[in-house]
Amino acid sequence: MRDVHDDESGGRSTIIIKDLDESGSIEALPARSTGSMDPRVRARRIAVRRAKGRKRLIWVAIAAAILVVLVGAIAVLASSLFDVRSVDVQGAVYTDPAQLSEIVDGLKGDAILLEARILAVADVIEGMTHRRPHRDALGMDAAVAEIAGGRGTRYDPAVVDACIALIEEKRFSFAAGIEHAMVPTVPTGPTPI
Repeated sequence: MRDVHDDESGGRSTIIIKDLDESGSIEALPARSTGSMDPRVRARRIAVRRAKGRKRLIWVAIAAAILVVLVGAIAVLASSLFDVRSVDVQGAVYTDPAQLSEIVDGLKGDAILLEARILAVADVIEGMTHRRPHRDALGMDAAVAEIAGGRGTRYDPAVVDACIALIEEKRFSFAAGIEHAMVPTVPTGPTPI
């Protein structure tokens, strides 16, 4: 049997009756104050906190070890062990801008690949007929006038003639290109043919 009541000091006491038939004595155990904790529970909490602290310390040590290994690897790779001592280039190497300009200016006609000549004309047509961040599209007429004006000087005459023929015969369209299939365009100026 168990009974709990207040004692004279205002604290609570627990009265435990073991067996009234044997001795008839009543023991009063003082109630623990609400601020204290069982020493075994307190010791367990401290042990858990220490274990968590050790786990954190282990992870910090692992991270520090990884950092040291990475810094060491970078230091080794940046050392003179991996320096490039020489670079072998086949053919002529031109570093003088004047020499390079002479060579480029000297390229004319068949010295320039046909593919490069076609790309030069196609780039002008595409660049002038499409909107750019700094300007609106200039239109197909302006692009045709540009390539016709540079025919024989800046652009290959056969490529210019073939491009103008395609445009005049309406056998050419930017809408068939992959760029327009993927990115919707908003008309901002004259619509290209």
